[in-house]
Amino acid sequence: MSLIMVIVFAFLLAISFPVAHALVVGTTLGILSSDRIPMFAVIQQLMAPSQSFPLIAIPFFVMSGELMMSGKLGKHLIDFATDLVGRFRGGHAQVSVLGSTLFGGVSGSAVADATALGSILVPWQKKLGYPGAFCGATIAAASTIDILIPPSIPLILYSLVSNASIGGLFYAGIIPGVLLAIGFLAVCNISARLRGFPTRRTRSTGGRWPGAASMPCRR
Repeated sequence: MSLIMVIVFAFLLAISFPVAHALVVGTTLGILSSDRIPMFAVIQQLMAPSQSFPLIAIPFFVMSGELMMSGKLGKHLIDFATDLVGRFRGGHAQVSVLGSTLFGGVSGSAVADATALGSILVPWQKKLGYPGAFCGATIAAASTIDILIPPSIPLILYSLVSNASIGGLFYAGIIPGVLLAIGFLAVCNISARLRGFPTRRTRSTGGRWPGAASMPCRR
């Protein structure tokens, strides 16, 4: 059975088959070729995760994050982050870090964070004079904060595997997540000073996109 699974999986990968589909097809053919594993047990194990409440919570976390960023609440969140750190050197890059920290408390997914915030903040930061590579790297690095800030999807999965307390893991992730955010804020400030990034104060615009009203800031 294992040999058939490996051969089928390797063959499908060699013909550029999607990895997820190759795993499913290889595993299915391997199980069908063996008499030791009943199909009823396979179907039962396949459906067991759908009865887990922590796993059911994961798509709802992602959906809540998408709903937040698709409406005005996401823009107000970015306005709030801009009012807090936009006046400092490298503040527009720090908006990505602070936005990821706040957004992580809703979605719990680093991929959802990078997708939602990156599509909005990267074009805005590039218009303000920041290099595109730096903007993308900032979003990619800041999105990892979501792994620690509760509710965190990786922490939920870890609790299912290790039988650890989900609440205890959430409490344990708050301080490291905040410290990681502070470290990223410091890196953005230092990088802006060393590389001479533009410095402008951006005020909240009452629901309009941040950056619509800008004024010089003292260094």
